[in-house]
Amino acid sequence: MKNLSLLLILSFVISSCATFHSIPFFLESPAIENNFKYVRGIVGKSQATYIFGIGGLQREGLAREAKNNLLNNNTIEDGQILVNYTIDKETSYYFGFVVTLKIIVSADVIEYDSSELKADRENQKKSIIKNNLSAETKKRVEERKRQLQELLRTHSISQQEYDDAIKDLEQLKQ
Repeated sequence: MKNLSLLLILSFVISSCATFHSIPFFLESPAIENNFKYVRGIVGKSQATYIFGIGGLQREGLAREAKNNLLNNNTIEDGQILVNYTIDKETSYYFGFVVTLKIIVSADVIEYDSSELKADRENQKKSIIKNNLSAETKKRVEERKRQLQELLRTHSISQQEYDDAIKDLEQLKQ
């Protein structure tokens, strides 16, 4: 009888496993207006195994690894963002002394209306070009003013010609 009890306990310990799931984190989408479309769902995973509670010693953090896995294995295009992050934790027990902890990070990819993005990009480009041109124009105007002062000093131009040229240059500067 004692042998039978020992055999039953031993077979239970060797063959048993249990899994528990939980969802400790969920983040809502920041999209408010209807100016986006759902593209796809993406997933990243990380796992560690512990035997008698020992293991996973060289890990930076399972959630961080799962997030990095999600980002590294999925391409996010311009105009796309990740929303609705969830982190699932799955714990499995084997033989009573082996524990596997798996973290699964998932997110939805949404894409904002490209016409609005294109308009924003065009405005940014125009602003950058205008600022660059303004700086370049100001340099040229200042250089031309120095040249005109030299011409006036050497009497190569009259005071009236100098004043008219300076007036024209000030208009270019604006």
